[in-house]
Amino acid sequence: MELIVGVRVGDIHLDLSSPERLGFGKIFKVDSLNLILGRNGAGKTRLLLELIEKLTDNLEQGDIVYVDHDGVINAVAANSLDGLGVIYFSALPYSRKLPANRKFVDASPGKYGIDSVGDVEHFVSVAYSLGISTALTAYVSYSNYVLRDVLVPRLISSDEVVDPVLKERANEYKVLRSEGAIQGSIAAHQAKVKDSLFLVVDRLQKLLSEFFNDPIEKIQYLSALEYVTRKKKKYGALAADALLSKAGICFYNGESFHESVILDLVELVNNARAVSAKFSFSPDYDVDEFSYSFSIASQEDVGFVRHGETLIKIRWSMLSSGLQALIEQFSLIERAVHRLSSSGSKRVILLLDEGDAYLHLDWQRKYISLLNDYLGDLRLRFELDALQVVLATHSPIVAADLPDSFVMNLDAGVNPINTFASPIENVIRGAFDSSSIGKFSADLINGVYERVLHHRVTDEDKRIIEKIGDVGIRKAILRELEGDGVMWEEGSNDN
Repeated sequence: MELIVGVRVGDIHLDLSSPERLGFGKIFKVDSLNLILGRNGAGKTRLLLELIEKLTDNLEQGDIVYVDHDGVINAVAANSLDGLGVIYFSALPYSRKLPANRKFVDASPGKYGIDSVGDVEHFVSVAYSLGISTALTAYVSYSNYVLRDVLVPRLISSDEVVDPVLKERANEYKVLRSEGAIQGSIAAHQAKVKDSLFLVVDRLQKLLSEFFNDPIEKIQYLSALEYVTRKKKKYGALAADALLSKAGICFYNGESFHESVILDLVELVNNARAVSAKFSFSPDYDVDEFSYSFSIASQEDVGFVRHGETLIKIRWSMLSSGLQALIEQFSLIERAVHRLSSSGSKRVILLLDEGDAYLHLDWQRKYISLLNDYLGDLRLRFELDALQVVLATHSPIVAADLPDSFVMNLDAGVNPINTFASPIENVIRGAFDSSSIGKFSADLINGVYERVLHHRVTDEDKRIIEKIGDVGIRKAILRELEGDGVMWEEGSNDN
């Protein structure tokens, strides 16, 4: 099997494998894993995008790919490699225009997102495979939209509003909305319209609560109405008329509603009731004015909830946004591998653009290990001939997780150092040519030190000196003070 050991992109030669790296033995479960470091603007993302272009373009671009065939390195054209596919994933919150062809999948969020592939069950499966346990919450809810933008417009266009209080408020709202700002400012008039609408919605809510009696039933029917309206607005208007008429809130002269309109709402409500009852009894629901929720425990439960057309939605509980992003990332990468594998690409290069972004420091520490294990499993499950990974990162914790033989720095003038398992301050200084101390604190301390040198130290400066966490820096400043004959016990300035 031929393994890609390097790619030439302009003046840059990106090594994916080398005799030095092979000397470490098989430390990865994938065929190669390499880091790209550099400051902002160093060209990490640009390099990844150029790699996509070079590896997936069918045009002849010369011999830019180096492959190892039974120990012999050959330079070949990228379009001569059969079964090659490229996946790009960026966790960054802006999109780029990327080429689309059968050899390439952009797995970034927003391209093939979780919702678009309908894979809540798969999302849960990925979480479990990563050893991330989290509670799942199923919920049925409606929003102010169904009251303000669906029911109220149908209410004021009805022939008769039964409740006198609601009728008066609806008429006032209708007049205010239609007359415009005759006197005074537009903002003041808009505020009056908003207040009037609030009074209509408030009374409507009370009447609906009296009709349904059970708050769960009210939530279910309003959720069903919002569901059908968002699917088809005109049908939602018919359903709103039917619901208002059924509740005895409005009358529509000479109109009869198709029984099927109400039956559609009833079917959705009955489905939600049946699913909800499987997991919990009504008294155990977590209920507020707009929703009720209950816990689900397993991947199989997710499948049961999601079966058929349902009002029930699922969300994570007690899971940080960073962890959700990590699970989504691995899920989307798996989808992309499946897509390429199904189309015949069995040699995959995965380009990750700051896949560790947004993760808590402890999950950054685990990122390479999780990635290696998960991708190794994907390689076996999809029977890939090769899976090679290139990761661009700004994280010193991730940079410290690999021997420097697997790290490429794009910054000019930065001498490579052995970052492997190094203290973070050494990695920041050596691999990123930066400081582990924040600029604000550094400027503050430099100002204090300058005043110490010029014999202008204040009590406020002394308090700052006492709070410096770096023992070496604190002692250096104290030595200067002692040289000036300034003495005080640390902590003496504490209140």
